[in-house]
Amino acid sequence: MISDASLREIASKTDWLTFAKALRIAMRNCSGYGFENPDDLLREVARLRGVQVASLRNPLAAERWYAAHFPETDVTEVSPVSMVSLLLFAQIWRIDSGLARRMQPRFISGQINRDELKAALEAAKQESGGRGLAAHERFWQAERFVRSVHSYLQKNIEVLGFGANARIEDAGSSGDGGADLLVMVGSQVVMAIQIKQSRQKLHRRYLMDVLGRLGLSARQFPAMLLIVAGSWRDSMDELVALRADAHMMNVNFALFEDDEHGAGALTMVEPEWPLRKEPLTAIELATSARARRLGFNLSQQDLAERSGVPLSAIRRFETSGEVTLASLLAICDVLEVTDRLHSLFPPAPPRTLDELDGPKSRTSRKRPSPRRKV
Repeated sequence: MISDASLREIASKTDWLTFAKALRIAMRNCSGYGFENPDDLLREVARLRGVQVASLRNPLAAERWYAAHFPETDVTEVSPVSMVSLLLFAQIWRIDSGLARRMQPRFISGQINRDELKAALEAAKQESGGRGLAAHERFWQAERFVRSVHSYLQKNIEVLGFGANARIEDAGSSGDGGADLLVMVGSQVVMAIQIKQSRQKLHRRYLMDVLGRLGLSARQFPAMLLIVAGSWRDSMDELVALRADAHMMNVNFALFEDDEHGAGALTMVEPEWPLRKEPLTAIELATSARARRLGFNLSQQDLAERSGVPLSAIRRFETSGEVTLASLLAICDVLEVTDRLHSLFPPAPPRTLDELDGPKSRTSRKRPSPRRKV
């Protein structure tokens, strides 16, 4: 277990960006500090700093945005960017990303002061006709919704159907593969979760775009779950129909509704979603096959060409464990494990003494030769 002194060191950091990054890393490894979930660790850090827990969520959300938009920036020293300046810059980015990118080098190095940011924000608002005036508020609402879902799943992991040994982890500040959270069983990722908050207009084109992005993410994970706010309820039937048309059966949806008191409830759109009940052995087999393929220094394309199995089938096998027997045999042949398959079905053990003795040979009676007439 990591010492309490290490947690006090994190709590004592004065620069908001280095503090938020250190805190986020600690929250991903909360068990190493002796806490069952990230919220308990967050409360302890708030106590050590002498502040309210709510005041720590702002720097966490700001650091997440900073890391997502400036992934090449290594936060190891005191940041020249204040959190207020980052909030102003985030609004500019949402209204006019082109302007924000042109300002980015000077912004990161601290060469743009707050007055310049305010002026640029006002200019961007006027240029867009007032569009994006509530961007700052929407940004924090989205972050609060993600944290609410995370906290709920930490306490109610069984709702996902992977048992009490499953756990929730943050996908990281980079949003690995389009995911916000990962469901882990042991060291294995069994599901990725993407979270979207309320939205005023859920037109068909937007739903198709959401589903398309989910499809790209679903290629990297055994299963993908989209958790949305309760305002999406009327669009669920259409989203499920679009998913069926796209044959994306490793994607499911859930509605999450919380209240001002922090209580929440998650409802699976399809409670009997088959992938949630699949045994992990199929995924483990696919993971082992992928590791052996990489050990042979073969790409998925190489394996497809040598085995005659379509590339799409190999991708599906390695991500979900789904494969036909014929394809699996062809893959085993290339990976040189065919000889091991003979031991999968040994002869059944004898159930009776007669079977133990083996089949008895029938002794044929010899017919007497016909008598010869004298």
